Amino acid sequence: MIILDGLGVNPEFESAKRELEALRKEYASLLAEYDDLTGTVRRNLEAEYMLQIGRRENEIFALQIQVQQLKREIALYQAAKNRREAISEAEVREIIVKEFAEYKAKLDELQKKVREAEEHHFSPKLSAADCKAVKEAYRELVKLLHPDLNPELPEAAKQLWLRIVEAYKNNDFLELNILGDMVEALLKEGDVKVHTLDRMEEVREEQERISRKIADLRNRMEQLRREPPFVYEKLLTDVAAVQAKRRELDELRENFEKHIEELTRLRDGLRGGKDA
Repeated sequence: MIILDGLGVNPEFESAKRELEALRKEYASLLAEYDDLTGTVRRNLEAEYMLQIGRRENEIFALQIQVQQLKREIALYQAAKNRREAISEAEVREIIVKEFAEYKAKLDELQKKVREAEEHHFSPKLSAADCKAVKEAYRELVKLLHPDLNPELPEAAKQLWLRIVEAYKNNDFLELNILGDMVEALLKEGDVKVHTLDRMEEVREEQERISRKIADLRNRMEQLRREPPFVYEKLLTDVAAVQAKRRELDELRENFEKHIEELTRLRDGLRGGKDA
């Protein structure tokens, strides 16, 4: 034991607390990175992919549905003809609308994503300096209010944390600053207390807990990066690859359009249309 100013100081205990603080900072940084990855980065990649490639894939999906609808119409008209019965266009349309309602809903959802991608792409963006400031502010708030680092928060602080997460997802720097001031007020009032560990056993247990959290979060982030839309990042930075993919999709679209023309003529012939 070393004696300083009449107080007993255990160097090993102080070293363990510094190690714990370093782990807490590492975990806070990882948490901020994870939230950025699942928020801003994800939205940016989804929007960019949708505008560069996804829009064309949606168009092809719509054409595929049109092909299947035409084939179904042809089958209905042919079956009626074989039975020597009449079937009206209205009756056929009613059947098609009912049978393809699920596909129509899926297509509507895809079109909604295109609109959202356009809105996100053309919405005002923060400068690099502002983005850095937002991340730094959020990282500091993570250390103070994230439930994993502060499990004994009062309800008011938990609600404040939810607002902080939402502000960060929206890149709302002004709101983050306001919420940061509110956190400081809570700290000054003593409503948010930083839990202190007084025994080596407690410090070591907390080190192990945070270390597990860090490992789990790293694994989760690694898994995320192997899934859409994060797997699109390499493709989207390769101009030649994007152009090649778009040409491939354009050629596929042309083939579908030609097939649709053929099916339309066949259908109109069966139902006695003007092109029969």
